[in-house]
Amino acid sequence: MEIILMPKSSNEIKNTINLVDGYLIGIKNLSVNMPYEEKFETIIEDIKYIKQNNKKVFISLNKNMHNKDLELVEEYLIKLDNLDISGILFYDVALVNLKKRLGLKTELIFGQEHMSNNYLTSNFWYEHDAKMQLVSPELTKEEIKEMVEEGLSETMVMMFGYLPMFVSKRHLVKNYLEFFDDQKKEDLYFLSHNTDLYPTIDDEKGTLVFSAKIFNGIKEIKDINPNYGLINTYLINDEDIIWLIKKYKEMNEKNKDQIDLEIIKKFDADYAFLYKDTVYKVKS
Repeated sequence: MEIILMPKSSNEIKNTINLVDGYLIGIKNLSVNMPYEEKFETIIEDIKYIKQNNKKVFISLNKNMHNKDLELVEEYLIKLDNLDISGILFYDVALVNLKKRLGLKTELIFGQEHMSNNYLTSNFWYEHDAKMQLVSPELTKEEIKEMVEEGLSETMVMMFGYLPMFVSKRHLVKNYLEFFDDQKKEDLYFLSHNTDLYPTIDDEKGTLVFSAKIFNGIKEIKDINPNYGLINTYLINDEDIIWLIKKYKEMNEKNKDQIDLEIIKKFDADYAFLYKDTVYKVKS
């Protein structure tokens, strides 16, 4: 399994370049749920630096696109294809049609958030030239294992970091504050529920709520062994990310339980949905 980092900045890329196998980064106004989204000119420089160090580059174009976005998406797809990157993460199926029409060679990664949850769906997109998939993060360990083993696609699986829980194009927090005539407006908030605090972004794209705790699936995903394991660095400092990667590299069959406990203690992390049964209820 190769480790792919979702970095917060160009500096974090430079600080970790010798520790990981590649990076997943976003493009400003065309990506969502990414800790690092920058204008295309900056991303090109990042891509060149990463490739010079013989690492893989994946680009996220995972926004649900509007008609007004399509001309720019087409332009960037062509430019990215010429840069010979390893793959493009998509949500909007327009990218599948654009790849076919433009005759592009770059692999597409099917990643429709909570809908990337079974191998039959990923196999469908495999037949439509999306040869990779990003597994939804709310699945159990056994469900992820089934997707990896039964699916035709190469597989990316989230293994560490805050998980996106809820997204809206509306400015839910800022609208609330305006209603109560609160003039203090930020991009990052923490919503309180019981004793938990949920990191919440309200920016120009809308509102995004993350899990209250950091998800730790290092040991479990290592056992499943997908093609790629993702580490999301959002709200985690560089030093702790470097510590985490080194711990992953130290992990083996004899010490994996001990290292897992060290990670949980250091980050106050949990297993999210890995050991929670998926239950469907139909109301009469």
